[in-house]
Amino acid sequence: MPMRTLISWIGNADIKAFQSSQTEAASFGPIRTLLAEERFDEIHFLCDNNLVDADQFLQWTGEQATIHGVSLSNPAGHGEILKTVRPILQLLSVKGNDELCFHLSPGTPSMAAIWVLLGKSEFPATLYQTYGGQTWISEIPFDITVDVLPKILREPDRWWQHLQCESPQAVSGFEAIIGDSPALRAAVGRAKRAAIHEVSVLLLGETGTGKELFADAIHLASARRQHRMLSLNCAAISRELIESELFGHVKGAFTGATSAHRGLLEQADGGTIFLDEVGECDLSLQAKLLRALQPPRDGTPTTRIFRPVGSAEDRRLSILTLTLHNHAIKT
Repeated sequence: MPMRTLISWIGNADIKAFQSSQTEAASFGPIRTLLAEERFDEIHFLCDNNLVDADQFLQWTGEQATIHGVSLSNPAGHGEILKTVRPILQLLSVKGNDELCFHLSPGTPSMAAIWVLLGKSEFPATLYQTYGGQTWISEIPFDITVDVLPKILREPDRWWQHLQCESPQAVSGFEAIIGDSPALRAAVGRAKRAAIHEVSVLLLGETGTGKELFADAIHLASARRQHRMLSLNCAAISRELIESELFGHVKGAFTGATSAHRGLLEQADGGTIFLDEVGECDLSLQAKLLRALQPPRDGTPTTRIFRPVGSAEDRRLSILTLTLHNHAIKT
């Protein structure tokens, strides 16, 4: 069963509502207003205030939850807020079909802004708001992938140049990449941008330039880091077997198919698949693979549609695709 996980700051309005309930008639803050209308399987609260008693606060909400005590020198500082919440989100076990929810109302406007940015990019989430005793889902009138990413791709230098300020070892997910040259920082900046926006990636370079390291880093820096990353060396499998290995097959699809087989694409649902030396596949398989890797018009950049060998029905999954190809660099 898919799980619903709520992440919310505990704001001043919640603190005041909790404290007043100890001496006056019970009053609702943003958090209790939301919890009265919605049900969540897992709840995490972030708080940079000094609660009188965390256990009493949770008892007041009527829910079991985890409170993460944090220290912010500036509750309006976007950068500090981002550095605080991202490690907490990375520890959550949110699977492909689970629903992540952010509560925008508690906390400062900067905290709400960070929830919006993360919920529309690195950590796709449902955004809730509460006001005047009412609860609703906040429909943000833009999609970062559709509305912002094309502009980023048109002006790449302007958008990822700031990522070059950090060495690869300082960028989450890229710690295994050794070096600190301007060219390496630029490559890490591009890779980090691709990981955040979850778009298919083609890695080009000579043998020994670290393409597999970058593939691992992109997976670890993406929102899919908690899920599997499966790899296939297309040059190491015969042309007769590779289609079944990728797409799977149904029972009786060919001689020897005594049972159904789930291909790597289906096994990688919700995670990442890494295809090494895809150029070594024969042309007919490349055409089938192109159809599977090309997102449909009604899907996201990670939507994959394919048909197992011998099946009459398509499968529709969500997979981040990393493709590697060796090539000689001209000098």
